Amino acid sequence: MENITLNIICYFFAVLMLIGLLAIIIERIIKKRSPGARSIQLLTVIFIIPLIGILSLSNHLENQTTATLIGALTGYLLSGLGSFKSGD
Repeated sequence: MENITLNIICYFFAVLMLIGLLAIIIERIIKKRSPGARSIQLLTVIFIIPLIGILSLSNHLENQTTATLIGALTGYLLSGLGSFKSGD
């Protein structure tokens, strides 16, 4: 992949992480609540997915490692659905 394209994608991922962080902070300030477990999980996902993308595109992760990380993240996300309690 060309350097310019790679840089644009990496900047996009970085901006996506910043927007996600700001959205959660603003939402919690508006609701006057501290970050709950679901907010922390969402923030973790918002940071990990772009980070995996950046590391994978810059060839710091091999294909198998990228697939393993995405699979582990998917398992983590889906494992909590059974114990979901609304209100957070």
